[in-house]
Amino acid sequence: MFDKPLVVHEDRTVYLHEWLDDEGKIGQQLTDFADIIQAPEEVFTFKLSPYALWSAAAKGLKADYVIDILQSYSLNVISESLKGKIRCNIEEFNTIQLSQVNEKLLLQATSQLIIDKLKNDEAVAAIIIEEPTITSLLFDLEKRVYLKKALFRLELFAVDSSTQCPGEILELLLKNATASGPLELKSYQKEAVERFTQFSPTVGGGGVIIMPPNSGKTLVGLKLIETLKTSTLVLVENLGSANSWLEEIEDKTDLAHDSVVILFNEQLKSKPITICTYKNATENSEILHHLQDQNWGLVIYDDAHKLPAGKYDQTTNISSKFKVAFASTLARYDEKGNIVFELVGPKWYEVLPRTLESGGYLKAVRCVEVKVPFSESDKEKYLNDSNAAFRRNLSNLNSRKLEALEYIRRQSWTQQLLVVSYRDNLAAVISKMMGIPIIKTTNLSSEQIKFIEDFNSGCSSEILTTSVVEKLGIKDVNVLVATSYEKGSEREEYLRIGKVAGTGTKGATKEGYMYSLVTSDSIEEEDYARRRKKLINYGYRYLPLSLNDLLQGRIVP
Repeated sequence: MFDKPLVVHEDRTVYLHEWLDDEGKIGQQLTDFADIIQAPEEVFTFKLSPYALWSAAAKGLKADYVIDILQSYSLNVISESLKGKIRCNIEEFNTIQLSQVNEKLLLQATSQLIIDKLKNDEAVAAIIIEEPTITSLLFDLEKRVYLKKALFRLELFAVDSSTQCPGEILELLLKNATASGPLELKSYQKEAVERFTQFSPTVGGGGVIIMPPNSGKTLVGLKLIETLKTSTLVLVENLGSANSWLEEIEDKTDLAHDSVVILFNEQLKSKPITICTYKNATENSEILHHLQDQNWGLVIYDDAHKLPAGKYDQTTNISSKFKVAFASTLARYDEKGNIVFELVGPKWYEVLPRTLESGGYLKAVRCVEVKVPFSESDKEKYLNDSNAAFRRNLSNLNSRKLEALEYIRRQSWTQQLLVVSYRDNLAAVISKMMGIPIIKTTNLSSEQIKFIEDFNSGCSSEILTTSVVEKLGIKDVNVLVATSYEKGSEREEYLRIGKVAGTGTKGATKEGYMYSLVTSDSIEEEDYARRRKKLINYGYRYLPLSLNDLLQGRIVP
């Protein structure tokens, strides 16, 4: 019988039994020196990775502290071997430093043993251009990312000041209130800012902040800009994210409109705050060179789990006084997410979804995947056509989804219901059935603005949108029904869950529901399985139901 919540394995894996961790306090404590790998129901998995322990050391945590925490909560005895690994990783912090000397990259180590290890590695040895002393090596500057990847592979960690520059001064203030109400950072957002500003200067100005989807990472970024008072480059995944940052800057700060810009191929003029996609920054050498020539005080890497992809890691060569990577998780299918610590800096702060749910900042979202079969005629069409685009379209437009939606509407008549469809033509059918208009543009008419205001105030209880939902200020959603999808898009799933979870105030509704209507035995079910798997790893729980189960009342909010 369990009486302690942790089981610690020799392979550095830590299992946390959720039911023995009231309010998630132990899990939150583990984030200071361990990586959360996945958080499905009942048992959470953490890893005492060398990179997480390096981050713990950067925050001043000692090996004995980490071992004492593990031992006090663990069912099993921590082996001496594992204790040795923990001590070794923590003591390795700050044994390698990178700096720029005469336009070369200088690596300095605290011992000749480290230098010998690097010289014995074929990949590293091939790029050494000089050995100034027995504890230092010299490389070409353009090999910086290559070298840091090699250090990551060898489980060696560098405190890196090689890309530092002073940055231009930028005076920016957050507003006290916006059109949607008072503006104030929540306690966890303040802690993220405080951790970064306290610790990052000690390691070359870089670091990582990990927060769940829709917990306000952008606001933390804006507060960092206000605190550091410096020109800022924001790197994002796509144009939608770029526009979201632009809107947040204009809504929440006093920065003049002409002081912020989204950088495009045809427009190479930076502003005090410049926003650019990773793709534009890395696929267009002219843009990359332009960004490298600027005097940035801060570079923000949004959706930083994307950094290990393709050439995106080259953006970490852009000089700046500070660098901060924001992510909801660094977990990746290729297990390379932790390289972000090597490229940008230690993990200064991580907050778990359960912590925010316990604090009343996020609703617990109950995700229900309703498997909706084809009608016989549509099933025949599906089986007789092998074209993936045709099959995906037919699956998305499955008319039997309307049965599920109508049932959920009847059961949720006292709730605030948001219906979302990636496919505009399905949204048109739903609009006719529900008797309400579709909001499918961000260029809102006065009637559409009033419709959203009525929903947010509770004067109306149903609203229907398309893929523009992430850009609309729809709030206080209790039930969301997703009816069609952008293939396996993890981002789309995040944003939809976030509309239900919200970032509300304490005392708000503690639980919300997201129903995903997915055509069974179809390409849509395959697409959805990929996004579901990603979100399960982030701590969200999915209940699978057949259409018959749903219609028989197996789950009612």
